[in-house]
Amino acid sequence: MFRISEKPWLLGLFFILNLLTLFFGIDFFALFHFEASLANAGLALMEGGQSIHPEVSFLPSFMTAGGMLSAGTNEWGVRLPSLIAYVITCYFFFFWGRKVFGPDAVLLGLVFACSSFLFMFLGKFANADIWLLLSQTVILTVSIHYIKKKDFPLLGVIVLAGLIGALVSPGRQLLFLLPFFGILWWKHPEGKNVLLPFSISVGMSLIASVFIPIFPTGFLIGYNVSSLGVLLLGAMTIIGLIPPVFIHLWNKLREGEELAIISGAVLLGGLCSASLTFHFVLCFLAGKQFIGYFSKGYPYRNWVKVLTILQVIAFFFVGMYLMLTGFDWYRGEGFRKVLMFSISGWGFGIACAVGLFMGRHMTVLNCMSLGAVITSFLFWFQVFPLYEIERNYEKDIPTYITKQAELHPDLNGYQVTDELSSPVLDFYLEIQKDGLPQQNKTNQPYLTITSDSLNQGKQLEILRGRNGFSPILIRFMK
Repeated sequence: MFRISEKPWLLGLFFILNLLTLFFGIDFFALFHFEASLANAGLALMEGGQSIHPEVSFLPSFMTAGGMLSAGTNEWGVRLPSLIAYVITCYFFFFWGRKVFGPDAVLLGLVFACSSFLFMFLGKFANADIWLLLSQTVILTVSIHYIKKKDFPLLGVIVLAGLIGALVSPGRQLLFLLPFFGILWWKHPEGKNVLLPFSISVGMSLIASVFIPIFPTGFLIGYNVSSLGVLLLGAMTIIGLIPPVFIHLWNKLREGEELAIISGAVLLGGLCSASLTFHFVLCFLAGKQFIGYFSKGYPYRNWVKVLTILQVIAFFFVGMYLMLTGFDWYRGEGFRKVLMFSISGWGFGIACAVGLFMGRHMTVLNCMSLGAVITSFLFWFQVFPLYEIERNYEKDIPTYITKQAELHPDLNGYQVTDELSSPVLDFYLEIQKDGLPQQNKTNQPYLTITSDSLNQGKQLEILRGRNGFSPILIRFMK
């Protein structure tokens, strides 16, 4: 039987590369719009104006403020707390989960989760989804121990995790707790032991809903079709194992297996709460199927082979599309950078398929873990910088405003029109406000400026990548 716990060199190399990919370059990219809401709320908390952004998730905003106080009011400060929360989540799942599920299944689940495209993206940027995942992962792993032992310290950990989830999103936390604890109480042989932690956790979420929004902003994953697409894209590395996961889970649920009951409860809770917990546990169950694939008598071997081949074919067409797009945008440079990323994905995908057919478990595991991390690394530092040129103009606008103010000492303010205004721009204007003229939102007389005709007027223009000069609507007051 395959035991990944006996391959410490592979685990060490994988997690080191994974952390390097997540931490390195964290400040290379301008904030995304889903990050900017947390960043602006964090700035408001730092200045004592927490009521300015009441719609944003409270705890992630508070932790973002702490990150900016410790690491600076920049991308590092905004993103560092969520990244630390992600690392803590993985450690907690390993520390507590191995005692229940076994070290090999938990380690494989972590390898698949950490190498999935979803966590390689969300682990790098600020979002409330990671904080909700932290809360629900702790509740999942510790509740299993509490059901069997009923230790008071374990109850305290569950209550603390429930409080974290309640301060992130009371509504989403309730939608997780109700099906999770409800199914355990109904189906688990010792389900009556969950009544106390269930009552306390639900009570905290209900109390929190009185003071903070039930469904706040700051999340990337929501109740919409685009979020479903994000989840499917994030599961591409384990797509061949997903149908066997659900088929096996259904069969075991009918037999009343304890692990199947727990897994079904947390999957339903994660789905109802639109939480990353669903994907996290799905990766864990895929790890168990991976172990089964290389055992005798595995019934879903053809499913895995066919879907893996389809995955390689799909990635081939995605790579071709990206290469053509890169060529269209940046000619030879864009084509070459996307080609490196595509070759990595094709090569590891084909090697994975060959390993499945030949029964080489180490080949498959290396391609699904190290290969995915290397491909993600090439994406972040080869492909994404091309897109960053298209979207980072909001970060550059304060520099241009400062330049115009230096050229025109008689300007006493500026005004950003509604067409340009965004949470991302608000953040960069706020953190650089000491070097900028005063922002004026009233309809006072203004002077419009262009980069090529400073005194003739019309509009300020800023270079935006391949599109050349595009009009940016900023008014300067005299």
